[in-house]
Formats: sequence, C-alpha cells, structure tokens
Amino acid sequence: MSDTFDLSELYTDFRDEGREQVGALDDALLRIEREGVLGEDERAALLRGLHTLKGNSGMLGLRPLQDRVHALESIFKTPDVRLSAADIDALREAGALLRRAVERAGTPGQDEALAALAGIRLPTPSTTPAAPPAKPSPAAAPPSVVASEGDAGPAEPAPSTATPEAEPAVPASRPTTTASTSPMPADASVAVDQRSAATQADPAAPASSPAGRAGDVLPAADELRDEVLRIPFARLDTLLHRAGELQSAVSALELWGAENRAALQAAGLRRGLAERIDALAAAADAVRTTAARLRTVPVGRLFGRFPALAADLARAQGKRLRVELEGEDTELDKSTVDALAEPLLHLVRNAVDHGVETPAARAAAGKPPEATLRLSAAQEGDMVRIEVEDDGAGLDIGAIVARARELGWVAEGGQPGEAEAAAMIFTPGFSTRSEATELSGRGIGLDVVHTTVSRLRGSVEAEPGDEGGTRFVLRLPLTVALVPALFFESAGEVLALAASDVEAVARVEQLERVGAAEVMELHGEALPVIRLAGVFGWPVPAAEPRLAVVVRRGERGAAILVDRLLDQRAATLRPLPEALGAPAGVSGATVSVDGRVVLLLDAGEMMELNVDFYRGAGRGG
Repeated sequence: MSDTFDLSELYTDFRDEGREQVGALDDALLRIEREGVLGEDERAALLRGLHTLKGNSGMLGLRPLQDRVHALESIFKTPDVRLSAADIDALREAGALLRRAVERAGTPGQDEALAALAGIRLPTPSTTPAAPPAKPSPAAAPPSVVASEGDAGPAEPAPSTATPEAEPAVPASRPTTTASTSPMPADASVAVDQRSAATQADPAAPASSPAGRAGDVLPAADELRDEVLRIPFARLDTLLHRAGELQSAVSALELWGAENRAALQAAGLRRGLAERIDALAAAADAVRTTAARLRTVPVGRLFGRFPALAADLARAQGKRLRVELEGEDTELDKSTVDALAEPLLHLVRNAVDHGVETPAARAAAGKPPEATLRLSAAQEGDMVRIEVEDDGAGLDIGAIVARARELGWVAEGGQPGEAEAAAMIFTPGFSTRSEATELSGRGIGLDVVHTTVSRLRGSVEAEPGDEGGTRFVLRLPLTVALVPALFFESAGEVLALAASDVEAVARVEQLERVGAAEVMELHGEALPVIRLAGVFGWPVPAAEPRLAVVVRRGERGAAILVDRLLDQRAATLRPLPEALGAPAGVSGATVSVDGRVVLLLDAGEMMELNVDFYRGAGRGG
C-alpha cells in the first residue's frame, strides 16, 4: 500500500494539455485582433479550455496558476467582450507567463515560474462596440489594469458560483485530445509556440509592462522538446481496425486451407502453406494485440486526481481523511479511463459525505480520528478490478430498505437480502438523505456510476469493507476495442457476446413458466430465459433452441437461447454507423471470418429488454 503517488505522468499529461489550452488563448487573441470580437462558439471553447486548466492546476496543487487562470477566465465570460490593442498585448504577456508555468510544472523550475505569475495584471474588458484594434505605436499609453486574484497575497478569488476549493470536481471529466479545440501532434504544438513567440516579440508592442516582456519568459528550446509522440485517438482506432481486418483475412485463409486440405495434400503444398499461415496468424495477432495495448494507460493518471480533492471535501465537513492508492500501474483502455473520471468522482464524494464520520463519531466508535479512503486497481484476466473502499460507518441496510418501502419498491413486510438492498442505491433517484447537500442527496450520483460502468460492459457492486466501511467494486474489460467474444447463431442470425459476460453454456432440458416469464433452472438457480426472436421482434424459428448461453452481470444472470455455437475468438469492436442510432441491447459490431457484420450484444441491456418484453407479454401487449 502506498501513501505517496508518483505524479510524473500526471504532470506530463498536464503539460501536454496545458500547451493546447494556453495556445487556444493565443488563437482567441489573434481572432479578436483581426475581427474585433470573439465568436460565441470560439469563446465557449476557450472557456472550456481555461476552466479545465484551472481545475487541473488545482488538482496538482498549483494554486497560483489556478488563481490567475480563474481571473483570466472571468474576462471572457462576458458575451461580446471587446479588447483594445493594449488589452490584447497585456493578455499576451499574461499568456506567456502562464505558458512558462505550464511548461515548468513538475520540474525544478516550477516554484520560480509560479512566483512570476504574481506579476500578471489583467485588463478590464469592455462590452461596448469598438472597431478592430490597431497595433499600438511605441508611445501608446499603457493599458488600464486591475489586480488579479492573489496580487495582494493569498486573498480569495473574485466571486464565483463555486470556490476554487470546490472547482477540482469539474475536471473529473478531464478532456482527451478529442475534447480540445484544435488537437494537434506535439510538433504542431511547437510550431504554435514559435508563432506566438514571434507575435510577442513584435517591436511595435509596448516596451515594458508590470509582468515583464513576453520574450523573457518564453520556455527554452529544450523545454519544448517532447519525448511523447501524441497521436490522435482516431488514428489508433483506424490502426486497430486494420489489424482486425488483417486477422480476419488470415482466419479466412485458414478456413480455405482446411476446406481444401485434400487437394493441397495431393499437390504437396499442405504442410508448407500451413506453416506460412501459422506464421502470418501469429504476426497478425501480435499486431492487433500491440495496437490494442497502444490504447491503454495506467489508472494512476486517474487516481492521482483524487487525494487532494477528497481531503479538501473532508476538511470542508470537519472530517479528517487519508487517501491511499494501490495498483496505480494497472493499465486500462484510455477511453475507459476517461469515462471513469465522473463515476469515481461520485464514489469519492459519496464516501466522504455518507461513509466517513467526524473525528468525534469515530472516537466514540473506537476508531482513529483520521478515516481512510483506498483506491485500488488490479488486473484479473481480461478484466480490471477497481475498488473504492472507506473505513467509515458502512451501508445502513435498514435505512436503505425503509427508504425503498417509502418509494414503493418493497412490499410491506418484505425483507430483501443485504446484496439486493445494497443494489438499490444504484437506482435512479434513490437517496437516503431527506435534504440535498452540495455533495449528495439528489439521487443521481450512484446512478451515474451504474449507467457509465454498464455502458463500458462492466459491473459495479457495493459490499461491506474489510474495516467495517463500504467497498465499491468495479469490474471492467481491459480494452473496449478488442473483445474476446463467443459467436453463435440464433433465430437465423449470427451474433456475438463478450466472453467476459458468458458464465457457461448448457443444454436446455426443461423450461418453466413463472407468470408471463420463462425460467430455466441451473445449479439450483432459476434463470430468466431470453428468446432473441421475441425480444427483437424477429420471425420465430420453427425449431426449438436446445442450447442456452448463461450470461451474468454482477448478481444478475439470464439464459439466452441459441441454435448453435460457432466460434470463440478475439473480435475488433466497431461502433455502429450513426445512421443506425444506438439500438438497445447492442454495444457494437464486428466482422466474422466470412466477412459478415456481426452485432455484439450487451448482456446487461439484454436482461433489461427481456424484463420489458415479459412485462408487455404479461399485459397482453
């Protein structure tokens, strides 16, 4: 168990994204200089970038940078903001200092660069129409300025809807390259910096300013050197899809060789061809595996955001909290890591608000005054297990059941089991709080967790922790693009299921009815039966299916009836074309060996669709 976290990779991400965010300010100033005003879309994009930079700065404890970006952000919050030529020059000086602070974050020069931010003085913008600003002469008067937050020491920022201490909650959905206003590879980012340097060195600019000349704070050439080649995520997707097509072609060649075995044997070609096909298959598999691994990143990049945030949230409630991280090097698909930011934020907030007690309450319970929150990750086969565990008061099952009765979810006198009751907290709108607070009580947080994790083909459960608190367990596929899948035929259609959802394959011996629903008993458990033809409205096949694929998500299981099994292999998952929308029960598509498009079913959504189907059947509809 580690009490410290290596922030080097987190700082690398911060610098990479910060270059683009500060570069967006340069682009915005150039547009204002040319056109006199910033368009609404451009202004919104700039604000998103600045807001993210502010939040990420707070996450890393770079408070001077966070405060200055907050002040800068306030300038552009007013629609139709107008800036004079002197204002633009002042903002360029500020941008140069911000860029230096971003470039030196996490390096020995960080403190010096942050201290220099105290010299930033920002203009007071105008919203009255004005002509596009002309370049000022050397004798132009200096811009009118107001002190930014922090000029007089560690004062509080200007009024806002949320304090900087609460702001770190925002960048939980920290943007990837696709969320930036102009995602570019590293070499393009350097070109932008060089262009900005030329603009800032314009001899027509004011000779001096309180912040110093921009050229004096530009990063050195070696600071612009980037050891990481940033590749747009779409290109990695293309690479993976092409690798999948290569492996499909190899599989088709293997099938052709098997079908023509006798002829190849007679011609004396079978052994040589088989050896070459095996070598090609191994190479194709290695290429696809490597392409999939290019998409993975350590979860530590995500975990590293939460220690400071959780401690701040606890402090605001008069609680003491220590955050511990485990398994930070565990890798997960980058798209999954990005999608998990918001769910993990809700789990951390839930732990602080609902689980962790005050020091007095912990002392009365015989616990140390400082609570512990642990985030851990570990790979389990093709899945990654992520845990968020606190040593707080634990789930109040009695309160959960009582609230469920108030909502009419539990019949009077009924007593759900502990696991069933714990699962209720993920239901939309459920909360045991009678009043909403800043952190919780609205009944949306854990629903977001469940919805997001399910969309990622994962599962989430709540269970008692080892130290008497609550442990949330998330299980997620290692990669969402390369899926070990079971291919089968049902109702005349070739379909697939993620192997991680498949628990067993069994012969159908006997089906029973419980109300309108069909169930199949397996090892003492009554599993709901899913007939795909009925759920999707396909023609009902004449022959009765004799095989059942047992799928499970968390505690829920079901038996999907199939005609025959075809193959089990890794499949490259592709999103459905936009024209098809997002059909329920389908998580994507892949291509079979014979070139047909095969839908990959989402086991969790299939179980929900099956419930809706039986409800309709029960009403006679």
